[in-house]
Amino acid sequence: MATRKASGKKTKRSSAAKPRPAPAPRSSRAAPARKAARRAAPAIAPAAAAALFAARVVTLSDVQSGDPGTQPDNPQYAKRFLAEGDSWFSYNAMPASANLLQQIHLPVSAIVLTLAQPGDTIRHMAAIAQNPLLARYLANRNFASNWDAILLSGGGNDLIDAVGRIIVAGAGTTPQAWIDAAALAETLDTIVNGYAAVVATRDAPGSASAGKPIVVHTYDYPTPNNAPAAFMGMPAAGPWFWRRFEDLRLADPALRAVITDHVLDRLAESLLGLASRFPHFQVVNTRRTLVRAAPGATGNSNDWLNEIHPNSGGYRKIADRICRVI
Repeated sequence: MATRKASGKKTKRSSAAKPRPAPAPRSSRAAPARKAARRAAPAIAPAAAAALFAARVVTLSDVQSGDPGTQPDNPQYAKRFLAEGDSWFSYNAMPASANLLQQIHLPVSAIVLTLAQPGDTIRHMAAIAQNPLLARYLANRNFASNWDAILLSGGGNDLIDAVGRIIVAGAGTTPQAWIDAAALAETLDTIVNGYAAVVATRDAPGSASAGKPIVVHTYDYPTPNNAPAAFMGMPAAGPWFWRRFEDLRLADPALRAVITDHVLDRLAESLLGLASRFPHFQVVNTRRTLVRAAPGATGNSNDWLNEIHPNSGGYRKIADRICRVI
């Protein structure tokens, strides 16, 4: 409130003028007005969350169609991403589940060009790293867009496909007693080498995407259940962990989960280590994001559609974690 400065001059008050009543203290004058305002004005709601927009996910076939809405360079998109990966980026048990990319929601318009193929239930990191299309759209200036980030999902399928070598007959209640350390280390080395190959492609001399951020996730803990993956309503593959434990006649569901968690933790630790090894490489720790499937479930349970894939709600939770950094 502005204050009136005293002029220092004395003025004579007219005898006809009525004296003004002494002003009430500020607090007593303002209080009735404030109370009235509170009665008249509606309560102020908390600030609304920013609107989120689902990213447009397109394939190479979409891009080649010539539809302007499928072109990564279309200026209508504020962000553009290149994605390549395993079944978390491609597997889709329509109509029951979307994949992780389809759950990306951002406060600006975005497009994702995915090189992952629908129906890929098992895709190894080596195949991802050696995909010539990834090299073309990542590094070749005639094909690459000005990507805001490269989204990768790899390593989880390598583990589950090698589960017969990694989880072995043992005794006791510690996960190490049931794991072949050498087989696990070999699998993890293969995964790490695959990511290193992608980084080398990104940063090769003349690459269109040198220094562009790579963003990966660490999966989450599956429950070893007899819940195979299906595609278009038909069983496609698996289960993996559950079948291995059945073969080993390991019946304790709690120990099964401890062993599986240990394997996933070792993968996560290997991926998290890449952030300090490679420049512009960000690993989003997505463990403990999902509600585990109930032990014994044979299908959709909590945040999981089957033994190794989240359902749409689970993928949305993982995607929200990733969206915070892209």
